[in-house]
Amino acid sequence: MSFCFKNKFLWMAMCVVMLCSCGYENEVEPDLGSRTILMYLPYTGENNLYRDFLRNIQDVSEAIKEQSGLGNNRFFVFISRTQSEAVFMELQYNAQSKRVVNDTIEMVSNPVLTTVDGIVSILNKVQQAAFADRYALIVGCHGEGWLPAPPNGPNRTRWYGSSDEPGRTDISTLAKAIDITGMHMEYMLFDMCYMSCIETAYDLRNATDCIIGSTSEVMNYGMPYKKVLPYILRTTPDYKGVVNAYNDFYTNYYAPYATIAATRTEYVEEMANLMREINAKYSITDEHLARVQDLDAAHFTPTVYFDFGDYVDKTLGYIGNDSDARNLLEQFHVLLNKLVPYKATTGQITSSIGSSVLPVNAFSGLTISDPSTNAIIATSKSATAWWAATH
Repeated sequence: MSFCFKNKFLWMAMCVVMLCSCGYENEVEPDLGSRTILMYLPYTGENNLYRDFLRNIQDVSEAIKEQSGLGNNRFFVFISRTQSEAVFMELQYNAQSKRVVNDTIEMVSNPVLTTVDGIVSILNKVQQAAFADRYALIVGCHGEGWLPAPPNGPNRTRWYGSSDEPGRTDISTLAKAIDITGMHMEYMLFDMCYMSCIETAYDLRNATDCIIGSTSEVMNYGMPYKKVLPYILRTTPDYKGVVNAYNDFYTNYYAPYATIAATRTEYVEEMANLMREINAKYSITDEHLARVQDLDAAHFTPTVYFDFGDYVDKTLGYIGNDSDARNLLEQFHVLLNKLVPYKATTGQITSSIGSSVLPVNAFSGLTISDPSTNAIIATSKSATAWWAATH
């Protein structure tokens, strides 16, 4: 899915045509209660999603136009076409012309996207352009949850960063950068594969209030921003609206495969404490593990991403007359409903870009890799912060 331009100037011209570029002007201090949103679209390697990114931006622009503006939000985009070329720009609504225009703030040469310092520099650009009371982050690219992507990954879905190994970024790196800048995110929307996992939620528990993401593969169309944006532009984001709009879109899509969930990070530490108690007393049998909902099928063999809720159900639900197990299971579900208040799934999901389609019989909105026997993660899963907190 390559999309090439002959040179930088042609690329810039394309941005102008699609987004109606105009000059950047200095802004006044933001009003009280303002929110600055960054749509961060890093370079995605040979399996390039650049053309999809342009469509995503266009959908955002159309949503802003339909809303007749951004309300008390400001919306910035950092988009990379290649490893050495990126644009930092702002989308604004012109009430007089009723058009969404793009202010190109900076052409960024050789951006560093995989280190703490590199991400800090990008976040600092956002703060300098629009210091706000609240911040939010949308990340669109390839994604592989909490673990490094395999060398020959799929080319029609999303990971965190590039399909090429040098361009991949660890979630903990992003969390550290957010901490350094002090830009705690009201929400982080991951428009990519496999990012709604408990391990990632634990890493980001202090970086954001809410994580919106998928437990499975995401079609290259990505988030249907035209339908979703109105809900996240509200003074109080409507996460239920986001989840329902996403699910409705993919239910009627030509490839009706999607999962989505909103996770409240304020409950992640409490869940880790509960899982430490469960892990100390109980473990799942091989027989029951074989029945746990698989959310990656052909993508990994053996499975890496299991449904979190179903895993605990199968661990504690077959203990017999053990009152302690029943009490722990009840506590778990009460807490899980707080942790993931909104979630939705289509009846089936796809894995390895359509090579496998599997039914979704159990869905909690989060995955977990604790029970995986896959040799690829044998060492790395026990090195996660989540594992240290729960074992």
